Amino acid sequence: MSGTFLDAWHEAVADKNKDALLELLEEEVCIGAPPYWNKLEGRPIVHHLLGLILQTIEDFTYHREWQQGRELALEFQGRVGELNVQGIDLITLGDDGLLRMDVPEEIKALRYGAVKKKNISVPSDTEVPVESVGGNSLELIIEMESARASQFGVKVCVSPDGQEETPIFYDAAEGKLKVDTRKSGPEDTPKTVEAAPFELKKGERLKLRIFVDKSVVEVFANSRQAVMRRIYPSRADSVGVRLFSTGGDAEVHTLEAYKITPTNAY
Repeated sequence: MSGTFLDAWHEAVADKNKDALLELLEEEVCIGAPPYWNKLEGRPIVHHLLGLILQTIEDFTYHREWQQGRELALEFQGRVGELNVQGIDLITLGDDGLLRMDVPEEIKALRYGAVKKKNISVPSDTEVPVESVGGNSLELIIEMESARASQFGVKVCVSPDGQEETPIFYDAAEGKLKVDTRKSGPEDTPKTVEAAPFELKKGERLKLRIFVDKSVVEVFANSRQAVMRRIYPSRADSVGVRLFSTGGDAEVHTLEAYKITPTNAY
């Protein structure tokens, strides 16, 4: 597994591809750097820091590697202006061969207005509104499963007539985590289906942690994958939440919802 990771890591670094690096970071990732006494934790800040490193160090290359189990050491060299730099990246992989990342625990301090639900059935090819849950600044934690559905998940920022919505779902047929923004706002706003490789193991439940912060949607799935997109809802009533399943029944075992203090004013 580490060979697969290293190949992807080297390619992303050589291409200075921040998006490719993002796919290699798990939710529990943390990074330790000499200027900091404490480790920096959480996928967004680690991804941001790695991106800054790629932008700052020129002619960045690895020239020696060591491996023991899930522990990797990569010796690198490069330059910053006229200064030559050398160092070693020490990497610990998870059991699945990916770097670990997690949402910082401090995010819990933004929560209020908790709603918790259990055992919600979602019949095939239907949508189930989640009563008393909604808004454009919220956190959702959902655990659900389906043995036969081709796609299942949740829609956020849904208008009552369904004209505006942002589906977040597992595509079992393609083995991907997806965020569909084609109906997230007016016609002149960006339209795309953001997708990242992600496959559930046999019998594994889909575990989604979703943050909606005004015009930003960030999704974490099973501590193995994440997707983030900007959305542009134009209607004040685009605040609904609906569960859905396509091609088979789904069962939501637990759903937690929290309003969060917005960090994004727009």
